Amino acid sequence: MPAFIVKAKSFKQFQDGAFQKFGTGSLGVTTPGEISATSNFKNGKLITVSFSMKETRPEWAEADFGRGPINDFDLDAIQKCVQLSKNHENKHKEGFEQTFKDSKPKAEKDLRDGTYATKADADKAIAAKIDELKGKLQAACLDLHSKEGLIEVTFPKGQPKANVVMKPAGNTGCDPATPAKVRLARHPSAIVLGRH
Repeated sequence: MPAFIVKAKSFKQFQDGAFQKFGTGSLGVTTPGEISATSNFKNGKLITVSFSMKETRPEWAEADFGRGPINDFDLDAIQKCVQLSKNHENKHKEGFEQTFKDSKPKAEKDLRDGTYATKADADKAIAAKIDELKGKLQAACLDLHSKEGLIEVTFPKGQPKANVVMKPAGNTGCDPATPAKVRLARHPSAIVLGRH
């Protein structure tokens, strides 16, 4: 799966590079594949209708440390964030694909069972069903974010490693028009995963 490489010698450089790519507060993004339909309309019925979804592509930030020293706590924090982000984005991919797979048969049957005055009416019904499927994908995203999606990173004074914890993200990050919000404070610093 695709990873965006950030050249980083510190956690701040990694965070800034990821934010530049994915937007402030985000270490990755998973966009569900585009949904389309093929159909055959005849005598007021959709004889056949089939939905398909293009491949869902998760992306997350990874670090290229290059040559030279990097502090242990920066290295540890970056490695933990990368793994949590990668796992989170792959859960989105799996969730989107499973939701589509589970919802597709009923959506197709509903349309085949309908009666339509014109082909244009049938096309409107198909478009409405695509919107319904997209809504189910967004619900799957929000369900995952109710369990995880916020990575909090703290650098306790005098400790050799950062504390990196995944927490629920709440009702954010699942609408492309509304990027996830970020809560930032240097000590501790917190970043939000996922803008979808």
